[in-house]
Amino acid sequence: MKKRNGILLIMCLLVALAVGKTQATAAVNSPEEVTWQFATFGSGADKNNASYDGSAAEGTLTIDADSGKLVPGSTDGLVFYYTAVPVDMNFTLRAKVTSNAWKLTNGQEGFGLMAADRVGEHGSSATFWNNSYMAAASTVKYHYDLDKREVTSNTFAHSFNMKLGIGAQQKIGVTPDNLAKLEASDLEAVTNEFSTKMFTLESSAGVAKAADGTVYTNIIANGTVSTVNGDIPISGTSPDAVTDMYFTIQKNNTGYFLSYEDMSGNVTTKKFYHPDALNKLDDAYVYVGFFVSNCVNATFSDISFTTIEPENDEPAEEPSIEKIPVVLSVLSQSYQGAPDYEFEVVSNCDGNMFIIDSAGNTVVSSVNMEAYKRKDGLKVRLKEGNNKYTLIFLPDKNYVPGENQEMESYNATSKSKTIVYKTYDGEDGCLYVAPDASGTGAKEDPMDIFTALRYVAPGQRIVVKEGTYLLTSGLCIEKGVNGTADCKQYLIADPDAVARPVFDFQKKGSGVSLEADYWVLKGFDVTGSKNAGINIGGSNNTVEQVNTYY
Repeated sequence: MKKRNGILLIMCLLVALAVGKTQATAAVNSPEEVTWQFATFGSGADKNNASYDGSAAEGTLTIDADSGKLVPGSTDGLVFYYTAVPVDMNFTLRAKVTSNAWKLTNGQEGFGLMAADRVGEHGSSATFWNNSYMAAASTVKYHYDLDKREVTSNTFAHSFNMKLGIGAQQKIGVTPDNLAKLEASDLEAVTNEFSTKMFTLESSAGVAKAADGTVYTNIIANGTVSTVNGDIPISGTSPDAVTDMYFTIQKNNTGYFLSYEDMSGNVTTKKFYHPDALNKLDDAYVYVGFFVSNCVNATFSDISFTTIEPENDEPAEEPSIEKIPVVLSVLSQSYQGAPDYEFEVVSNCDGNMFIIDSAGNTVVSSVNMEAYKRKDGLKVRLKEGNNKYTLIFLPDKNYVPGENQEMESYNATSKSKTIVYKTYDGEDGCLYVAPDASGTGAKEDPMDIFTALRYVAPGQRIVVKEGTYLLTSGLCIEKGVNGTADCKQYLIADPDAVARPVFDFQKKGSGVSLEADYWVLKGFDVTGSKNAGINIGGSNNTVEQVNTYY
């Protein structure tokens, strides 16, 4: 840990006794005139694994933490260097933030600027609830419209899960009335009264994906992950990963504005229209400052801190209304080896849905849809070949998606879906597959693995012949291609094989994705996958004698 100078040691000892108690702070216009405090608190936080060098008053501050965690849907444990601002004052805290080093452990790392309405007791690792805003480098999930090349609220658009992205986080809903219930982990209170949201302030991963298909999951430099061979750089890091950035938290008459500015001066701001959001647990002060958590070392420099009386600040802005496009998504598979098919659909707003076949017949009528709740079991009968259906969705005109949001249109929208029904007899109830094959599925005339997974019929087994399958895309056993408890589906190695079959994804494909139910995978190798070797999303599945590596 870094050595602290004598003054800071004394300061920390005093804070350890006094932290959590409010302290008056006059309206000021520079960090030098502010009383700064230090606390380590919350889940997983350990004051013995946290330190800081320098001070905001001196203009440069480095914070190091090997403990704590940032949890998107719950409470945080962190190191916090902060000052108290009267609730009746507006303020702006801005700083250049430098990522010196961070280690990917469990996806709960982060650093940045925070404003909160309560600070925990220094040294306490107990779960700690408060309301807060963060301009942060941390785990960030967002959706991106690859056609429009923009971040979108449409949760059915392409999703990006950044190991360390840059975002604006809001945690609100904690009040004196529900605090005891939250501290007791009352599930109803945590689920229905506490709200946590993260909004990306940086979208270069989406831009790269839209431009040339490049995928990366980290935008912050100097990150490592521990392996048996020592620390190595984080996979998926952008070649344009950033070390330095500016973060700003501003409280004004409109609410809380959280900003990220890159080193070229480009600024992205998220506005939260709740100026009193941090007046709930402490009606006297808001606590604002710098935080790090969970194996992070970061430096804050070029610090500026100003306060202003609300009557001297800009008047409040009217909230802008976000228009949400209507989306109906079909989740069920597009290929099938059986005539009985079940649609699974989901919409992003309430409404009513119909399914019409290619002859104009309504085959599924008046399905009541609730926003983001999947509707399945919508049965149709397929004929051999292509089966084209049109889904008509009528949004509920009374549906409001969220605060300061409305649907882009409440007119009917349609979506087409084609399902290909095809059967292969194979041999003895089996479909045989082999590398580079393109046959009928018989033992001496095997087919390719992708065709077999698309058209395997209920009760058929897919038998994998020996050899190395050089693949450039993932293998997906789609949701809906299910077995049953009494009649499971099988993807198994050929019992007559001399050597084990090997699916080699060559760092191009995403491995095996098992989304269906009641499958047995047995006797083969999975290697060279771009991320997970085998990703299981279905239920009642068995993976046996399967090796996954590299």
